[in-house]
Amino acid sequence: MFFKCKILTQLVKDKIRYFQSKVLSSEIHNFNQYTSGGDDYCPLKNAEALGGMINNNPAHGFIFGWKDATDKIAAPGEKRIYSVDTEGKVVAALHLKNDGTIDAAGSKLTINVSGAATINAASINLGGESGAFVLTENSTILDGESRECTITSNTTKVKAV
Repeated sequence: MFFKCKILTQLVKDKIRYFQSKVLSSEIHNFNQYTSGGDDYCPLKNAEALGGMINNNPAHGFIFGWKDATDKIAAPGEKRIYSVDTEGKVVAALHLKNDGTIDAAGSKLTINVSGAATINAASINLGGESGAFVLTENSTILDGESRECTITSNTTKVKAV
């Protein structure tokens, strides 16, 4: 049997997230979170959740879904991953669109890489429609006398500021 409950608090112990949840009008239980692989999401306090119990045993209770008031803007075949602040407002989003583009939204984008990062692209633009392009080994540039110049690997470091 499935039921609706309200998430009161959360705790992570031994790589498992537990929710203290209020079921029906007064029953309070601790339930395990179950999600799809590669998914780590902690819903806000007081979120309405969907869960259940194996053999009606609260010791084997689980929560696997929750409802939020976020605008649903993903079109068929798309996936949007987002985070919200304590008021439920979306503050960062990664939108995988069905045309092959990926939109990253937020007030700040930081990419942390523990190893090397490689970007293979025909061009890289660091400033939108009027931004400056970054030169790569495949770029063609001309000198002051209209002669082609060659950019060789590891001869120049580019830093955007």
